[in-house]
Amino acid sequence: VAALLWQAARQQRAIEGSERRYRSLLDTLPDATFLVRNGLFAYVNPATLRLFGANDAAQLIGQPVLDRIHPDFHATVRGRRHQLQELHQRVPPAEERYLRLDGSEVEVEVSAAPFRDDQGPASQVVARDITERRRAARALQQLADDLEHRVQERTAALSAARDEAERANQAKSEFLSRMSHELRTPLNAVLGFGQLLERDLQEPGPRAQVRHILRAGQHLLDLINDVLDLARVEAGHLAVSVEPAPAQ
Repeated sequence: VAALLWQAARQQRAIEGSERRYRSLLDTLPDATFLVRNGLFAYVNPATLRLFGANDAAQLIGQPVLDRIHPDFHATVRGRRHQLQELHQRVPPAEERYLRLDGSEVEVEVSAAPFRDDQGPASQVVARDITERRRAARALQQLADDLEHRVQERTAALSAARDEAERANQAKSEFLSRMSHELRTPLNAVLGFGQLLERDLQEPGPRAQVRHILRAGQHLLDLINDVLDLARVEAGHLAVSVEPAPAQ
């Protein structure tokens, strides 16, 4: 009997030592770690106190866990409790919002696993404060949205400027085309009557003067034709045909 009592005491000391080491490990973790039993806080480490803004563990121990969880996530927590307690399965990390004792909200990433000690089954929850990370992500997303908006505005402005330039270029081409036609009409009359005058004149001097007029008029007509061809090219109306080169 004495041997059995000694062995039982030894096992009890081993269990107590193991529990002390486990609690010591939990107390040094940077993430909030707490035990939930029957929906109440059963143990909280120092990081949990900081997360919820508590000064003492007594402010949380024995209190309903749902009181510290935002109502939007109560259904999620109940579903997680079923998975932990009845299915005995670990719960992968998920994002939630907790409520601090002063009523402010904190964004957390929560994971949980089934737990059992000498007091019975429980759930071990690990919560990491991701408020700053989420704030930075939202700020980054806002910058991305602003940049996309600016790109869209700049693209629209460039498109409008391009359309305006195309309209201006089309107006210029139409103007050149009409001007060329308007200039050719009187110039053709000048050249035609000049040719008639050259044919009728017999004196060398006046004929030379008329030829000078005709050469200048023809040069002007060639310039007008070049302008008209340029306008047709810009308007896309110039007809081009491929012909063989003349034999040398």
